[in-house]
Amino acid sequence: MNQITICKNCGLSFTGKFCNHCGQKNYTQEDKKFTHFAHEIIHFLTHFDGSFLKTVKTVVTKPGKLSSDYCSGKRKTYYKPISFFLLLVVLYILFPVARGLNPEMEVYQTNKLAGEFIKKQIDHKISSKNISREQLSEKFYHLSTKSSKILLLLLIPFSAVLLYILFFKEKRYAFDLYIISTEFNSMIMLLFCFLLPVLAILVELAHPLFRHEVDEILGPVIICIILGYAVAMFRRFFKEKWTWILLKSVVFCAIYIYLILPLYHMITFELTFAFV
Repeated sequence: MNQITICKNCGLSFTGKFCNHCGQKNYTQEDKKFTHFAHEIIHFLTHFDGSFLKTVKTVVTKPGKLSSDYCSGKRKTYYKPISFFLLLVVLYILFPVARGLNPEMEVYQTNKLAGEFIKKQIDHKISSKNISREQLSEKFYHLSTKSSKILLLLLIPFSAVLLYILFFKEKRYAFDLYIISTEFNSMIMLLFCFLLPVLAILVELAHPLFRHEVDEILGPVIICIILGYAVAMFRRFFKEKWTWILLKSVVFCAIYIYLILPLYHMITFELTFAFV
């Protein structure tokens, strides 16, 4: 017969290892031993490797499958989409292998939405604080290395709203749109912050003269990758006809690249620049 235990968290009685009310485990003296601690570490590492790497593979090679499976109830196999995205952000903070989606201060002046306004702000702060452009840029960089990466979370609701407009007739739950938006932006994170640096290195190794033309060479390639990924993802998730999927994918990618990303950069600049 199972022993009745009083939960130390909520105070209710239960039988077994976990409280039926709050879910807390009934910790015993065995849980305080080093062997149990070592077991927990091994379990975390093996679980992390398995689910995380499987999620990465699924996101990269089978666009839309993670969202389709997760929204239909198959969730144990994968990392939770939002946790996966947050983990990518943390990895990007810890290992900033490339500029990715977070450019230096001067680059913000080319923003398609507010480039001229940003330029005036920079010039005004240089004049009012009697500081050199290099000093201001350095201060901005130190602040933006963290804030800009955390603000990447804004891309998810922005994308979800756009998907709601484009696929309104599908009458999907907001939850579903947030999940597929998270998957899409996870791929954007993988592309810009991890895969793109590798491509840039390969381009530079191909010929030394390409070193100063990396952005021009990779620009069309990146757009094609994003568009192709969106087509495959939306086709698997929404299951509409190819013609509609292609059209909506083109519209989505155009708005994402020329509106959502500039809007994210504009918000990032303003919030960061306010504390410089």
